[in-house]
Amino acid sequence: MVANWNAVVGHDDTVWHLGDFAHGADAKHIRSIFHRLNGIKRLVIGHDDRAETLDLPWAVPPTHLATVGVDGVRVVMCHYGLRVWPGMRRKAIALCGHSHGRLPGTSMSLDAGVDCKGFAPVGMDGIRRRLRTLPEHPDPEGDPGGLAGGRGMTGDNERDGVAARRKGVDFAIENTRLSGGTVSVEARRLLEEWVTGKLTDDELLAASALGKRPTKTLPAAPVEPADEIEEENGK
Repeated sequence: MVANWNAVVGHDDTVWHLGDFAHGADAKHIRSIFHRLNGIKRLVIGHDDRAETLDLPWAVPPTHLATVGVDGVRVVMCHYGLRVWPGMRRKAIALCGHSHGRLPGTSMSLDAGVDCKGFAPVGMDGIRRRLRTLPEHPDPEGDPGGLAGGRGMTGDNERDGVAARRKGVDFAIENTRLSGGTVSVEARRLLEEWVTGKLTDDELLAASALGKRPTKTLPAAPVEPADEIEEENGK
């Protein structure tokens, strides 16, 4: 496993270990293994991680839940598989260990443990490829628009999602009119493309950042600001 790790991890790569780093070994052996592994090593604490593991010289203090940004993707990591997690409605993905490949993944969540990945760490490219093959993640909060605001769904759910977005936009535009504001033709076009799924949430927000925001008096529009996330290169 040390050879497999070092074959894909360089000295300057950041690796998040998702828990249970060592089990049943003495502290001297655990420390020896740790120092033979390439990379900048960080730990999400697992249920079998004892003091001899937590006391290793990790790059940052071990934690039970970690959130990082990798190549523009928000990644939430926990030893255990999560049903919901921070940022999931803004396309954040969740990675876990613990289940040894027995927990089915979805388009937004994945068991990234090495025992189901060839006993080697996996990078973001491999994670993305795997996520694309998995079933769409269900919305545990029961929003008829779904986690993707209706996009990626079919039938009644998709129609309900479009209707819900259109209702929110119409409400915001009417509020703007009643308060004496106006909504430009260009703003209406962008909002209509968002309602019908031609623009994603991120694309609409990008248009806003370029000065094309539909109006400064649309606080009720169902567009949430993107979270600021720490960008870091990693595996």
